[in-house]
Amino acid sequence: MKTITFSAIKGGVGKSSLCILVANFLAALGLRVLVIDMDIQNSTTFYYSPEEELTDKNNIFRALSDDDLKGNIIKTEIDIIPSSFNLIKIRAISEKTLSKITGQISDDYDYCLIDTAPTFDNIVLNAVIASDLIITPVFFSQFDWKSACFFRDQIDLETDKISNWKVLLNKYKKPRTDNPDTELNQYNQVYNEEFKDSLLDTKIPDTSYVKKSIDTKTVISKSKTKIKLYNAISSLCSEITEIKTQPERF
Repeated sequence: MKTITFSAIKGGVGKSSLCILVANFLAALGLRVLVIDMDIQNSTTFYYSPEEELTDKNNIFRALSDDDLKGNIIKTEIDIIPSSFNLIKIRAISEKTLSKITGQISDDYDYCLIDTAPTFDNIVLNAVIASDLIITPVFFSQFDWKSACFFRDQIDLETDKISNWKVLLNKYKKPRTDNPDTELNQYNQVYNEEFKDSLLDTKIPDTSYVKKSIDTKTVISKSKTKIKLYNAISSLCSEITEIKTQPERF
């Protein structure tokens, strides 16, 4: 099982949306996928819509508190361990708790995708330490650049996972000119210089279909209007999993 976490200390950069899109893409290929929602905003949980009665009994708070991942999985269109607001009660938990219990499910899934809160605490550290890959989505902005630098430095300081950390450009707009003085080209240069080998080759385009895919569960296919997003998610999955096959839709 490969574990991939989507994490950033800045909110609104697309962690939950990208986690869902990648999960849906991989599941559409027939792969066994588990999603763990470790963000108390529970956006990913809401998308997959397990019954509230179930999420009260089975969630990541109980999984971490009881050392029981397997017993807290809920079967939906994609298997999920939901979030819980009670996560705030265990922020002092050992940062290695999740990594110690992932063996319970490693034979049951091909991929485990984790969505985290826009912060840096022991809950986020649990996800980072348990992961084979940590992806931080960013926009071209000073705030995103600064927060990504801080997150990188904290991962390097507190874990041995810095080589597993990658930056993903989200809502990317291709520069219309090679003029190095344009804002987009300047951001391109700064990000490439700062993050170097940590910057993923894939770029997620600025398209309304990301929002539509989440808000209305619009299926992403190779149709003319959706092909940019389809190709980007396909490229991302190929880059982070080395899977070259594509589903018709996801």
